[in-house]
Amino acid sequence: MKIHKYLLFAFIFSLLHFCSKKTEITDFTENTEQAKYSASYERGLVNDGEILDVNFDPTLIGAFSTQTEKKLDLDSIGYFFNEFKEFAPYKNEIRQFYKNRSSAYAWFDKDGLSEQADHLAVRLMNLEKDGIKIDLPYHKRFHSMMDNEIAKEDEEKVELMLTSQYIAYSKRTFEGKADELAKSADWLKAAGKYDAVEMMSSAVQNGGKIFTDEPTHRHFTSLKEKILDFHNKGLDTVTYQFPAGTYKMGDSSAVISKIRERLFLLGDLKTNEPSGEFDKEMLSAVHHFQYRHSLDSSGVIGKSFLESLNVPGRDRLERMLVNLERMRWISPEDDEYLMVNIPAYKLFAYNSQDYLWDMDVIVGTSNRRTVAFSDKMSYIDFSPYWNIPPGILKRKIIPAMNRSSSYLARNGMEKVGKLTRDIPLIRQKPGPKNPLGKAKFMFPNTYNIYLHDTNEKYLFKSKNKAQSSGCVRVANPLKLAKFVLKDNKDITDSIIVEKMNEGKENRIVLAKKMPVYLTYYTTWVDHNGNLMFSNDIYKRDRKLKAMLMKNIVEPVVKTPENNEKARSGKI
Repeated sequence: MKIHKYLLFAFIFSLLHFCSKKTEITDFTENTEQAKYSASYERGLVNDGEILDVNFDPTLIGAFSTQTEKKLDLDSIGYFFNEFKEFAPYKNEIRQFYKNRSSAYAWFDKDGLSEQADHLAVRLMNLEKDGIKIDLPYHKRFHSMMDNEIAKEDEEKVELMLTSQYIAYSKRTFEGKADELAKSADWLKAAGKYDAVEMMSSAVQNGGKIFTDEPTHRHFTSLKEKILDFHNKGLDTVTYQFPAGTYKMGDSSAVISKIRERLFLLGDLKTNEPSGEFDKEMLSAVHHFQYRHSLDSSGVIGKSFLESLNVPGRDRLERMLVNLERMRWISPEDDEYLMVNIPAYKLFAYNSQDYLWDMDVIVGTSNRRTVAFSDKMSYIDFSPYWNIPPGILKRKIIPAMNRSSSYLARNGMEKVGKLTRDIPLIRQKPGPKNPLGKAKFMFPNTYNIYLHDTNEKYLFKSKNKAQSSGCVRVANPLKLAKFVLKDNKDITDSIIVEKMNEGKENRIVLAKKMPVYLTYYTTWVDHNGNLMFSNDIYKRDRKLKAMLMKNIVEPVVKTPENNEKARSGKI
């Protein structure tokens, strides 16, 4: 994971700096070097005319939840500091922070931890791996809190721990720097918001540069190019809604003619011949649109097709910018790496930024979400044991053991110790009933997330592949094992197959560690240059938009009045 300086929030605060002087947004982009300097000054990175090399991630600054319903009991702050005394120097700042927010939680929304809370936790828990030498208090307690499911009664403590860690990080980042510099980087102020369309107009005038300093990895650059093309074609201003209907091969309609025009602009239809016919060329375009939007490849224009086609252009633009922001958080720049795109249900392999292959994966449910982070795979356990998690032990295994003394033996399980005085440590033996299948691919991390085979292969045929407890199940473990072990010259393909089917756990350490990136991109560009969209399975896009942007497009509410407007072409 590489930290990029002077990115989105630097851009935003520079924009605010100029707007306070009643300078138009277009003025901001006329001088890139001046903009970079101004952005740095706003964030406390300039001293005596020089831009300071302060090692921190600007995407963390001011990235607070926008919810206002969930409130903190300010009296609980005192109890928190009684338990975590090393944070006591920040007590007054934290009290003032929550007073300014009218006591609203900064890291939770109505569904639990916000996406930015996960981002903060991942960054702070990986400081050492990123080469940042900042020692934060209660590091292990923080890990423990974030690793486990957060009970309702613990939310207040986790909220205050996140804020305290965030403030401690901000203070120690500027340790040894002048006081005025530390103060000028206003970490306790919510970041300013930008207007998506104005931002794109500014980028066009700035030679296509959206941000002051930009990553160079293929995922960022390819999506940025698509965003600029989308804006230049005027697609971000499209609001026309196609009326409900069903159209298939051989049909003819004036509506089909308009749909052809839209598909041509979107790049799905190759030629723009004025026609109301649903011909072979139109069928190919419909299939292509359905592929790009993760729809069933029926070749029929129906409800789901039109709902995707009717998404307002500005909403599409905002969604693309949200994902461009995410592409700063985890930035792959390795010679070879694996990338899981969680909402796309895909694992991709890359070599020097070039696509090699992909396979389907099963990811966490909405209640047991797969976390976005990165690490390096170091070994594979073939024919693995499965150490049954405490939650499953309590819910399922222990009650079954109480009902039948032979339950463990019948299900290939064994007791190997104790987790606590009352809870036994139970593992499942290698074999056909083991949910880890024939291999697990380990990159040890604080979240206890890894890739593994599965004994439930039928799930890969399901449209909804968010069905795991957080780990990532892979469709083809043999292919993955061959790829990551290719530098182990003594390990042949036949040895891998033998180990997978041996029925006895054995470990092979990778000769060369393999970087693994778990990402959450609902919009990206595939290896053929197609702009792809997937379902927002964890409902994160709109929340991140609300934090980053103003003048957000709200979805059209389906009412009889709006349906009539759609039919008449008024919306």
